[in-house]
Amino acid sequence: MGPNRLGNSVLALFALCAAACTSQADVPYATTVSNLAGSDRLNAGESLSPSQSIAAGSTQLAYQGDDNLVLYQGGTPIWATMAGLDLPTDQFVMQGDCNAVVYSASGPVWASGTAGMGSGCFAQVIEGDWFICSGTALVFSALGGGFCGGGWHNSIYTTGVPACTPTSCAAQGKNCGTIPDGCGGSQNCGSCAAPQTCNSSNVCAAVAVPRGYQGCFTDDWNRALPAFQGSGIGLLACIDRCRSQAYAYAGSQWYGECWCGNTLGYVRTDESECNTPCSVGGGFCGGGWHNSISSSGGGPAALEADRIRLFDRWIAGHLPGAARCAAWNSLSWSEKQVFLTITHRLSLYVLARPYEIDHGALVPEGIPPQYALGGTMLSHVRELHAIRGTYTGDGMNESRLFMGMDSDLYIAMSLAYIRAIDDPGEPGWSRSPLQSNIAAGVRFFDYFRNSHDFKGPHDPFDWSDESKGGRTDPPGSPTAQIQFWSPHFYRDANGNPVYDWTPYGSLGRALMAVGRPGVENVTNPYVFEIDQDWDLFHRSDPTYGDFSQQYINNYGDFQPNWSPPCN
Repeated sequence: MGPNRLGNSVLALFALCAAACTSQADVPYATTVSNLAGSDRLNAGESLSPSQSIAAGSTQLAYQGDDNLVLYQGGTPIWATMAGLDLPTDQFVMQGDCNAVVYSASGPVWASGTAGMGSGCFAQVIEGDWFICSGTALVFSALGGGFCGGGWHNSIYTTGVPACTPTSCAAQGKNCGTIPDGCGGSQNCGSCAAPQTCNSSNVCAAVAVPRGYQGCFTDDWNRALPAFQGSGIGLLACIDRCRSQAYAYAGSQWYGECWCGNTLGYVRTDESECNTPCSVGGGFCGGGWHNSISSSGGGPAALEADRIRLFDRWIAGHLPGAARCAAWNSLSWSEKQVFLTITHRLSLYVLARPYEIDHGALVPEGIPPQYALGGTMLSHVRELHAIRGTYTGDGMNESRLFMGMDSDLYIAMSLAYIRAIDDPGEPGWSRSPLQSNIAAGVRFFDYFRNSHDFKGPHDPFDWSDESKGGRTDPPGSPTAQIQFWSPHFYRDANGNPVYDWTPYGSLGRALMAVGRPGVENVTNPYVFEIDQDWDLFHRSDPTYGDFSQQYINNYGDFQPNWSPPCN
């Protein structure tokens, strides 16, 4: 849970301090809440200080040390103001103007909205609710209950209309949340036990577990996932944020706090500990000092996982049934180095939303298509069709990979090709949909753009992108080049192309076999070719001369001695 929330569980709210208890100055929230002796109400002019409450039966209205006014029933929160949580506390006051107000040290942060509705008003707690009375008039109720009859008695008259009998939760087929009772009031149908959550129909239902879910893990003040992204963030949105910054894991905690990092939590524990429902998007977002952790698809762990995943795809297509280590050892040294440098290079870039699109501008092809943000280019590669090392020195068919991508990476590549990324204005890296991942520590601004190779795309492909960084541009060699098929399009009334963002190629060439060495019979519209050029002779073999060290100097350690785990 976050730095300004209650401790390991709601029960800490009721724990009494021992003699050695630290002062509130030592901790960011109170660990003790004491009832005002014998009191279930606040009269006009009375107030609660931090850690005080009023109560009736099992229901307690507590003004906490995080400036939150919370109504508990049986130790479970059923209503809260959730305002001013990051501000220094002051008091909760039942004012003489009939307004009940939560104050922080900076001023009011929540009010009942009952100012001017009378004098001599009071706030009252009953089982399952709290409310405000002005004389015999009910002017505020947190959950729809309460009564203000004179001297705790109501004068009741018959109207000739039959009395209304509330329809129970069970009769309405509901078992969670607050619903109408059929008589103009409301009723609480309870809460759901993890791993279920209350859906929009007020029925407990199974929660869809995010892809890559790792489990419920403990946390502490040192934070297993140290990069805090904010509160009020849903499960999937948190995963997207962490992936876009190339963190390996996303953790949701305490109703919607989002934390990112590259290691799992301290200890995996029972799922019942991750029991706080997400404030956005449904599901459970961890608990008090517990993270619901999912793999994000980014980070250092992702390169390892993506390499293994893609090499297994290569084995399935070339050496079916072979053991992984035996298949790896069947490759030549240059084939291994080509695989390692290119997979590392693709892990350095993420799919981004270009500057103009972020600012609402149109690009030449009209309204830009949507594609998944975040995730490295490598994480969007689905197939490894061929690993081509150096054999005879053929500069067009050797020292390259032929891979297959998903539709998101295809759209991003296509936008990089057709958009004027190198025009004056914002820097090119901010206008490309494929940007080096500065947020994850990549130390240079690099991006993919329309290829400037005067020879054009490699046959039979008809579109080509390249990295800005290369032989003559920072950070230096090598330049990465990608060849792929153009999308299908038609022309509008003004003769402008309108794309449908699916690979087609010149005259439908994308629907045929590639016909190049290593991929002679591969038919995949989403296939692409990628190689890296170190010098003006377009040599692409990383084992040539000092190219491997040059790569490490400019782009980082690609782990030249890496090998996959055996299976």
